[in-house]
Amino acid sequence: MFIPTLREDLIFEYIEDNGESLVVYHDKLLIAQQPIAVPKTIHEFISSIQAKTTETEFINKIKINSADIIQSENILKIINTLENLGFMETTLIQSVRNIRTSYLESPIKEPVCSGTTYPDSKIQLNSFLDEILSLSEEKSFQPSNIILSPHIDFRVGENAKSIYSDNYNAIKQEKYDLIILLGTSHYQNSDYLMFTKKHYQTPLGTIKTDINFIEKLEKQSKYPITIDDLAHLNEHSLELNIVFIQKLFGNNTKILPILTGSLHEFIENNIYPDQSERINETISSIQNLIKNKKVLFIASGDFSHFGKRFDDPFDADSHLHRVYNEDNDLINSIINGDRNQFFDQIATNNNHNKVCGFSPFYLTMHLTNAKKGTLHSYSQWNDTDTKSAVSFAGLSLFQ
Repeated sequence: MFIPTLREDLIFEYIEDNGESLVVYHDKLLIAQQPIAVPKTIHEFISSIQAKTTETEFINKIKINSADIIQSENILKIINTLENLGFMETTLIQSVRNIRTSYLESPIKEPVCSGTTYPDSKIQLNSFLDEILSLSEEKSFQPSNIILSPHIDFRVGENAKSIYSDNYNAIKQEKYDLIILLGTSHYQNSDYLMFTKKHYQTPLGTIKTDINFIEKLEKQSKYPITIDDLAHLNEHSLELNIVFIQKLFGNNTKILPILTGSLHEFIENNIYPDQSERINETISSIQNLIKNKKVLFIASGDFSHFGKRFDDPFDADSHLHRVYNEDNDLINSIINGDRNQFFDQIATNNNHNKVCGFSPFYLTMHLTNAKKGTLHSYSQWNDTDTKSAVSFAGLSLFQ
């Protein structure tokens, strides 16, 4: 049985920790999502593995060359762990690397929900979205250019579809120069705001990212602008709202797709995110660049995630009423245009309900300086099979 070799495209960082020499493995392609530290002596053996080295040959090499008493079984366990995490060269890793390299070289961000959450045919998707949008035809909304929208799967039921319908029927129908989207980043947390210069593609065509805007932002902002294409690779939070944008506005209006990272450190440090110079500088730079533009803002996030699937010790069914009340407090803060009260309510319980819209909602309120809002609808999806639930809502904000 051959032992896999260590990947050659990793980045190695040599550090000292309490007198021990360690090598930290970093993966720039994020196939292995978290860095890992390995004792330097063990790293030297692992990095020396050649192609088609058998376990027996490797164990014999350890016995011959090890000045210390290193148990070969322990090294093999470490290698197995590294393989499972994606740090070793395997056929699967080669395949994933090819996909990611191809994506990074492409100007396009391809859809991840096409054919599952929504139809992969242009004709069928148009009909599907028409049906959703028709759910709110009888309702009356105060038009707005700022909406807080869910990104919950369309398939969870009519309540989810109705909220999407309310949101997109509430949008002020006019010609926009730019559509700014801020959505939850579920897979990557490299910065508070993570941009991409890739254009978003769905079965409805390709809607272009305003690359010129981002380049101006890079020049004007005091702090570096984080371009994190890998954060956008498998993310659905923006895509589920972009299909509605394409349906309503076509592909001529340019977008600024932004994924938002965790704000948890501000809870830990007991300060508001709008006290961060880095966040304020980026927000201010965006505001300066859109001063003379007609802009539509869309924040994509759900509310609470609770129950067994989300690592809670309880069934969601017994907490639906409690979460409803706590979500209602958050919604009232949004309606009152008070982003820091919204923050305080989440921080008080250390975001125990796992509100995934925390970052995009807060940062959108900050970016737009919204003074008030209105709730269209709220719902909870109680998945009895997993004893878990997700809550979500649709709101409009006004400056």
